[in-house]
Amino acid sequence: MKFSWKLLNYLVDLKNINFNEFIKKLTLAGFEIEEIEEQKLLKDKIIHLNITANRRDIYCIANLATEISSIFNTPLITNNKYNLINKFKYINTLNNNIIYIKSNIIYNINYDKSPQWLINSLIAHEIKPTNILNDTKEYIKLKWGQNIIYINYFSQTSIESSLIKFTKNTTDLSNNLNQLTNTYNYIIIGFPMYNYNLEDNMYNYTNHYVSAYNETIRLITTFGKGNISQSYNFFNKKLIHLIYFNKKIKINKNKIQTILGPIKNQSFKFLSTKQINNTLRQLKFKPVYNNKNKTFDIIIPNSRISDLYRTIDIIEEVGRNYGFKHFLNKLPKKIKQGKLSKRTVQIYKISDILRNMGLNEVINSSFNKKIKNNISILNVKLYNPVTEEQKILRNNIVENLIENYKYNIKQKNSRVEIFEIGKIFYKINDKIYTEETHLGGLIYNKDFIRKTWSDKPENLNWFYAKGILEFFLEKLQTKIQWQTCKKNIIKNINTDIYKLLNPIKQIAIYDSMNKEYIGILGELNNQYTKDLQNYNKEIYIFEINIEKLNKITKLNKHLNYSMKPYSLYPKVIRDINIIVNSNQNLIKIKNNLLEKNQNLIEEINITNEYYNKIKKYRSICLRITYRSNNRTLNTKDINKINQSIQKSLNEINKE
Repeated sequence: MKFSWKLLNYLVDLKNINFNEFIKKLTLAGFEIEEIEEQKLLKDKIIHLNITANRRDIYCIANLATEISSIFNTPLITNNKYNLINKFKYINTLNNNIIYIKSNIIYNINYDKSPQWLINSLIAHEIKPTNILNDTKEYIKLKWGQNIIYINYFSQTSIESSLIKFTKNTTDLSNNLNQLTNTYNYIIIGFPMYNYNLEDNMYNYTNHYVSAYNETIRLITTFGKGNISQSYNFFNKKLIHLIYFNKKIKINKNKIQTILGPIKNQSFKFLSTKQINNTLRQLKFKPVYNNKNKTFDIIIPNSRISDLYRTIDIIEEVGRNYGFKHFLNKLPKKIKQGKLSKRTVQIYKISDILRNMGLNEVINSSFNKKIKNNISILNVKLYNPVTEEQKILRNNIVENLIENYKYNIKQKNSRVEIFEIGKIFYKINDKIYTEETHLGGLIYNKDFIRKTWSDKPENLNWFYAKGILEFFLEKLQTKIQWQTCKKNIIKNINTDIYKLLNPIKQIAIYDSMNKEYIGILGELNNQYTKDLQNYNKEIYIFEINIEKLNKITKLNKHLNYSMKPYSLYPKVIRDINIIVNSNQNLIKIKNNLLEKNQNLIEEINITNEYYNKIKKYRSICLRITYRSNNRTLNTKDINKINQSIQKSLNEINKE
């Protein structure tokens, strides 16, 4: 939209504001300035603004002046107060787009050319001047945002009937003013107040109704030299409540401070109550502060109820008006770091160990299509499943792994070594349902090992499968015990995995302390792979309860070693020969030497030993590595260390 700098100055006091500063602040307030056009002939500047969709209230110069008044905290020159008059009449059949119409009858009007200043104002906004009536209408709409309607009036009809007919037919005679001059001597001029609740209404409830009305009457009587009757006021009875409607919002002071953050100053303080209150007053929100509840009660102007209806909208307006540049633009540092639970850390550890062992992790759905429709009483059924394949929650992990195995075999993958960590579900009775986390695995490899290069590769057998699982449990530092699967215990297991195993080749995993069942390892029953020809070789599956496994896993809470930086200086290696008594302990000698010269001796190794049986002494060759953390050692340093070593050896031999 285009706005005249000269017209803006008629409505708001901008004398003490530099034009460049005005443009800068307007941009920071969220108004995108596309172009500034210099009109030298008109001695004016035209500002091209790109108005965002949420600011449909900025459709006239008066509303822009109100916004500028809030941004620069300067007073408006015009008075916008509107008082309802006592004498009015209801119209039940008035269009729902109109709340109220103020009208007058004009007669004996002169359709001369408009004054030059009015023509210049229209030309500056690329509006073609025609005559005083049409020019006045365009000027008032441009300046005040108030629409004016012209209706032909016959003396035998009432004003009320003419207005009702107009709202139904919407015949605006301002579009055909040439006929109006020759045909009609009396014209009804109307000033409608529109229903601002309608989203498709381009005119909101005007805040400048009285100013627009007064200037229109003044222009027509002065330059059109027409006579004006008394005013007639008509209300839409169905919408009269909108005249008195005020939208109120309660907003917490702490919420404003928290969202906007601290101000950029030395103390990094938040906006004070006084600063927030003053900013809300500048925005014409009429704030009332409740000191007890620390809240502001504000009233939203009717022209802005379409874009200000949430608390965050009000906070944004406060920040925009005060200036976003005055607030810190960095996110606050997070003091508390996120923490993983021991259970989650343990699951990550289990997953890492299995991946490092060469197994591939898979993820399957928690829904399960039972093999051969063998539905168990343990299964948790859904009342309203999306599909037939998703009507049962799984009670074990392995069944989905078998489906993964079949898919891989069909894709000609001869090696299938997979595992999954996920939830299983089962019911204890009709009222109690349980959810657990289990680890399931499937291992199949027909080319697992060959004893010599000339031999053919052998399939994975029972002992290798058990060894893989033992290695995994050792890496976790668990204390388990292998036992044969007893029938009375197997029946109490709340999963169907035992039905999938070969009855002969299966073994249970127990806690070595309390003999509690943890998991099971076994060979898959061939009946579940009959449809896969030439692939009915040994397939091993296992399933372990993660919660029970974590209870017997040893957690290392300390380290038995220390860490220190590696020296950047070169090492020096020397071999020395020492003579000690036959009863001296070599480890004690080595530790004694390292302790007294720990900053300069890095390592001592014994390379050779000679024992003299006659004189009963030992000659030992020590290879000593010298290194300093802060300098390069020279010959003097080495000799000094050797003297210290010799002194220590003499003391040891005296003992």
